Amino acid sequence: MRDGDFRLSVFVATHYTEIVAQLIYQLKYGGNAAAAVPLAAMLADFMQEERMAHRFDALVPIPMHFLKRFGRDFDHGRQLGERLSLHPGMPPVRYGVLRRVRPTVALGQARDHAERRCILAGAFRASPKRLSRGSRIALVDDIVTSGSTGLEAARALYRAGAGRVTLLAVATPGSGAVKFTRSPRSGSRP
Repeated sequence: MRDGDFRLSVFVATHYTEIVAQLIYQLKYGGNAAAAVPLAAMLADFMQEERMAHRFDALVPIPMHFLKRFGRDFDHGRQLGERLSLHPGMPPVRYGVLRRVRPTVALGQARDHAERRCILAGAFRASPKRLSRGSRIALVDDIVTSGSTGLEAARALYRAGAGRVTLLAVATPGSGAVKFTRSPRSGSRP
């Protein structure tokens, strides 16, 4: 993906199958931190197969805004990043490098790519003090749809001095992507 003066490479481990969708749903909305284990394993296996783990100095999970964390037991991106870093050969997770400085509505509500970009504009800030100039950063996310979140996060990281930013996601929706309409708190299964 290209945005003005920088390029964001995006790598995705798998398609958004029913099993992957259930794991992501449980991680994000079901309060099940253990769901990060198989998701991180999928991403680690992909990175090993592609021989890409050595290309990065740090893993930086896409952060959740602190207000959103009040409604959930944990930050799902942080769980995914921590679990991924435990696999052999993976770079360490770096916290505090990237922050979500303003809350955003669920991107699934956006009508199109342009609206997603408007929703996310200025949502992230990176700290040059916590980032070595020229660092090779792997942004970690559970799912990538339009790439808008990754582009906005990458923009903040480049402004702070990153040398290269790559987005690594567990899954991307394909045709027939599974969608959930029920709340996990109601006791229903996705």
